[in-house]
Amino acid sequence: MFKLKSTFREYFLAGLITLLPLWLTLTIVWIIFKWISNIAMPMLFPVFHILFGYEQAGLLVRLVSFVVTIALIWFVGIIAKDLLGKRVLISIESVLIKVPFVKEIYLSVRKLVQFLFMNKRSFRQVVLLEFPRTGLYAIGFVMMDAPLEIQNKTGKTLVNIFVPHTPNPTGGFLLHVTHDQLIPLNMSVDEAIKMVISGGIIVPDERADAVNPT
Repeated sequence: MFKLKSTFREYFLAGLITLLPLWLTLTIVWIIFKWISNIAMPMLFPVFHILFGYEQAGLLVRLVSFVVTIALIWFVGIIAKDLLGKRVLISIESVLIKVPFVKEIYLSVRKLVQFLFMNKRSFRQVVLLEFPRTGLYAIGFVMMDAPLEIQNKTGKTLVNIFVPHTPNPTGGFLLHVTHDQLIPLNMSVDEAIKMVISGGIIVPDERADAVNPT
């Protein structure tokens, strides 16, 4: 009986470990799909309700709403690239940042989005360095060589290293470090950013395998 319980638990845990990531992935994809499709649904549902009836309108209007929303985002991107469009967006932004409370939310979200989609292009490599003191290590991103004035004043060949905060990587420390103080890592910039934002919960696959061997 004990062996039977042990075998059942072993297979149950194996099945749970196998299915849980798939279930969570599908759930997150479905939530994102519903969130995007819900944007245009209030405008489209009455029309589809009249044309196709209530039962047929549900899924169809959600699919059309999803496509319309994606197209709208793409269209806004085209406008944002245009000079006139930039001026319009700047005008809207200037209004938002004048509203208390809304200003703090908007600026924080904008910094985070810019960091995730734009600033990481400037990161050359992910490294490990002792910070804030000897014996403690922090994730850092190699930016570029330090300004010549700094290198000349110190008499050392230095590079700019950005050490981000957790869980908000839009803030952090700019350090000027010599190459011998850096430990190069194989993880990608995206993997390192995810780990910083999650506070170490989300780690690269090879690290996860090492911590939780199966």
